[in-house]
Amino acid sequence: METAREIREKRREALADIVMDNRSIRSQTQLQVLLQERGIEATQSSISRDLRELGIHRVKGRYALKAWQPVKDGNFLDIAGFIQRVRISGTNLLVVVTSPGAARVVAFAIDSANLREVVGTLSGEDTVFVATRGEEDQQMLVGIFAKLLGWE
Repeated sequence: METAREIREKRREALADIVMDNRSIRSQTQLQVLLQERGIEATQSSISRDLRELGIHRVKGRYALKAWQPVKDGNFLDIAGFIQRVRISGTNLLVVVTSPGAARVVAFAIDSANLREVVGTLSGEDTVFVATRGEEDQQMLVGIFAKLLGWE
């Protein structure tokens, strides 16, 4: 049986995925129906809270995932709950393992943060490859993730 935290995380991942895939969502009722189609039951208050905490806002009458602020501004924490681990690969690549279905959201957040250490990202279902210019930038980025995830 899933814990309340696992249910919440699954619901939030689905919400982020739905909003990123469908630019015409206009109401929380639509979101509720789309969640139900994925087998996820949610109340309007849960959806409202999740949208707020994920940084999803109505823009010109449609829901949109906000662009995250750079790490120094403190809002990069929005993706911390999706990241399970970060591994170094080679001298200019990080492998970020996320919750199932959350890789696109994490990659979008990383790209939107405009970190000078990041050359680009490539995401799958639960993995993000983050390319850096070299080993020094790779180590700086590991430090950023360590702060983000509370590893220090």
